[in-house]
Amino acid sequence: MNPENIPGMVEHVEQELLSRIGQFLKVDVDEVMLEFGAFFGRSTRSIVNGILRNRNIELSSRSKPVLRVYDRFSSANEENFVDYVKSFAGHGGVQDLLKEQDGKVHFRAVFDHYMLDVPEKVLDVYENELYQMTHDGLAIKFMHIDLPKRWGEYQCLIDTFFLHLRKGAILVYQDFFFHWSATLATAVFLWIEGGLFEPVRTAASSLVVKTKKEIIENDVRNLEAQMGSVDCVEVLHRCRDYFSKFDVDRRDYFVNRLLLAQLQHSFEKRDFKIARSIFRVLIEKKIINVNGIYVDLLDLLGCGFSL
Repeated sequence: MNPENIPGMVEHVEQELLSRIGQFLKVDVDEVMLEFGAFFGRSTRSIVNGILRNRNIELSSRSKPVLRVYDRFSSANEENFVDYVKSFAGHGGVQDLLKEQDGKVHFRAVFDHYMLDVPEKVLDVYENELYQMTHDGLAIKFMHIDLPKRWGEYQCLIDTFFLHLRKGAILVYQDFFFHWSATLATAVFLWIEGGLFEPVRTAASSLVVKTKKEIIENDVRNLEAQMGSVDCVEVLHRCRDYFSKFDVDRRDYFVNRLLLAQLQHSFEKRDFKIARSIFRVLIEKKIINVNGIYVDLLDLLGCGFSL
């Protein structure tokens, strides 16, 4: 199935990226690939299509599927995300597969609908919350991380999964260049500065990094300590400067999304003087005129700068 036929927010350039990783990544029988946040399955299908063309993955020799997908597959009625669920289901003509129960809209049946023909040993699906996720200890060669946008959520993944990452593992942060991802981008960039991650490329809002070493407990505890006291706005300023010199897809838009992330974080923390100075930069340097930035700013305003 063509991923474009699955309703979702993953751009074509990101679909191609995920498909190529799935096709060319070498994954041994004692290694797995993980995805966090699948929605209706557009990104999952991109990875799966690549795996099915991958000559470096011996599916017949595996005791467990190569790709594990984690999502809660539901949205509470009071959450902003529920509007996306209903809208995309309508566009795809699969609204009848949605299930409303206990104040939530459940969409696991939509995901399963688009994965019906995926062969055995390719895909395993886990339906649970972030804090409920577990890992059996197999080495991890790849992660597609779309689920967490904030440090507290990301920390759950780090604690459960990151000590099992292989050196040289590939991580794709789906919404690194995103106006709601201030604390997530801060944490990721601190490990770039610390030499644990090496940026490889970008595609739309996605950042691809490679692990330069195996992550150990000390790395995790040090990051937690940093995140407890760090000035996220200052780190994101360094991050913007770093990626302004990197080969970023549609640099003017996606690097300046990090400026909006600084604005969002300052407003939510009630650092209004800092927020004002960032807003001045947005206007005086005419960044507001960059295609897409104004729409993102309206998104921040519409949510009161807080999710």
